[in-house]
Amino acid sequence: MTSLSRDLMTRFYQKFREFTMSGEMFSERDRVLLSLSAGKDSMFLLHMMTLLARELQLELGIFHLNHMTREGESDQDQIFLESVADRAAIPVYSEKYNFDSAVNKGKSFEERARDVRYSLLEEICLKYNYNKIATAHNCDDNAETVLMRIFSGTGIYGLRGISCRRNNIFRPILSFSAEDIYSFLRENDIKWREDMSNQSVDYQRNYIRNILWPLIVSRFPDALGNITNLSAHADENTGMIESFIHSLAGEYAYFDGTKLIIDSAKFGNNIKALKFALARQLGDHFNFRLSVSLFDEILKRSTSAKSNIILYENSDILIERKFIEDRNMICAYKKSDKAESPQNYQCTLPADDYGSVYIPEIESKIVFERLNTYVEGELKSDQNRVYIALPENDCDIVIRNRRPGDRIILEAGAKKIKNLMIEKKLDSDTKKRVPLIVIDGAVAAYLAGAVFAGSNRVSRNFWVTKDTKKMIVIYVPQS
Repeated sequence: MTSLSRDLMTRFYQKFREFTMSGEMFSERDRVLLSLSAGKDSMFLLHMMTLLARELQLELGIFHLNHMTREGESDQDQIFLESVADRAAIPVYSEKYNFDSAVNKGKSFEERARDVRYSLLEEICLKYNYNKIATAHNCDDNAETVLMRIFSGTGIYGLRGISCRRNNIFRPILSFSAEDIYSFLRENDIKWREDMSNQSVDYQRNYIRNILWPLIVSRFPDALGNITNLSAHADENTGMIESFIHSLAGEYAYFDGTKLIIDSAKFGNNIKALKFALARQLGDHFNFRLSVSLFDEILKRSTSAKSNIILYENSDILIERKFIEDRNMICAYKKSDKAESPQNYQCTLPADDYGSVYIPEIESKIVFERLNTYVEGELKSDQNRVYIALPENDCDIVIRNRRPGDRIILEAGAKKIKNLMIEKKLDSDTKKRVPLIVIDGAVAAYLAGAVFAGSNRVSRNFWVTKDTKKMIVIYVPQS
């Protein structure tokens, strides 16, 4: 090694060490799984982490995802990386995934590859007891990410770019530019493999990297540093906003590993704070971002008088507003993690004049009140309430979901509950959740509004008239 490359090594490692230490990324004897391709950034990360491992007695492992693309070139990448790992005496965990044969849920190749990669990383960490993950994102990657978010729509939270840490995932070389990395590898004669697909401008990131970025830096030579500073300022500002939100709403979000619940009532009428909090939580827990206009639409829909409605849905994620334990909540989860819908549920209303029952299967409380007075016009004053005439003798009132053969008597005659649901094009999950009010074995009401933005229906045999002596009003309370 020449004196020049030795000085370069020392200077680069010192910068790397200071960045990781200031970010409190690694501690002595951590077990760190490196997510590596065979490219320049990965080889740089491997070299720096090997030096740090000697100092902190880290135990390193290498994960590699073979995308099975580029006519066998990806296999050569795997062979190259496994050879490097063998020489360094580091265990390597290689996985193959055929993206051509996998189901495409409307996502780009980049998005699908990222989802698969992080899922496999977590699996290997659990199986082999690694407590941290390190990825090879650099400063240029961050700038490209910020630009993509600006062009596709983002708020201040998205301007933070790639965070140096997200849960147990760290980005130790985020302070190095692509040119820095090239210089280091060349001076130290460290080999890497070029992924020729990086030249394809079919991918958004490559289009920015290969077409837009050269034009930008030719006119604005300080662009990389300025975008990096923008990310840092956005990070500082979001930190201040989060402090404000904590003082306003306290502990407003709950995440159990699969489902995110946000207590929107804690924000009162401060929609802007709620909007920021929702964006932050979706980004942190699901790495999911929406454009500003879609967030506005979600929050506009959340003001609906209906108690349980879908706010946003795509092939991967579902965001709903639900009434849980007397409060309106915003719930979000990946569809793959969504709890199985209930098969059968049933509860009997108590004989009290007034009360409520909580139905965990639909995460809703249903309130009831027995009446013996008819008020002119009251029946149509609130579409959320259903008024049901009761028989004069004592009767059992049950709340349950649909059973085969259930029918309700409407104006035009008997109709199967199943057909009502088919007409609304309900999915199987929603069909199993919609509650029915059943009195002495007969369906008295269909409470669509308790589960989705549908109309409640009362059986003609249970309509309230001026001659009705006993009745019950049933509703899902609004916040």
